[in-house]
Amino acid sequence: MGQFALAALSGLASVRAGQQQEVNYQMQADQERFAARDREVQRRRRIVAALASQNAYRGATGVRAFEGSPAAMMKNDQALFEYDQSMASANTSMRQQTLLTSGKHARQYGVMSGATTLLDYANKTAERGTGIG
Repeated sequence: MGQFALAALSGLASVRAGQQQEVNYQMQADQERFAARDREVQRRRRIVAALASQNAYRGATGVRAFEGSPAAMMKNDQALFEYDQSMASANTSMRQQTLLTSGKHARQYGVMSGATTLLDYANKTAERGTGIG
């Protein structure tokens, strides 16, 4: 196989490696999205369980569910849940964006590396004064 063909294959391998790395980062971003959904479900289960427990306790003690201190407790729990949801969403979005950006950079690096391989070959060939082939 000629030197040019080897350089071209090496360049193509670099491009493919960059593309594969981008796919890997995209898969990681998808996994992060699925994990975030799972964490959200867990948070929702905890808030529902906490509210149900509070309501059961109040019912057993004869306190009305939506009056006075119990209402404040429920409102506080709800506010805490909303804050957790908001922070988790922002963090997940940031992690996904970082992974996707890393994927783009990996692809770009692969293309640049492949082009560099071909340019190096062309430069060495020109220095030797021989034609490409």
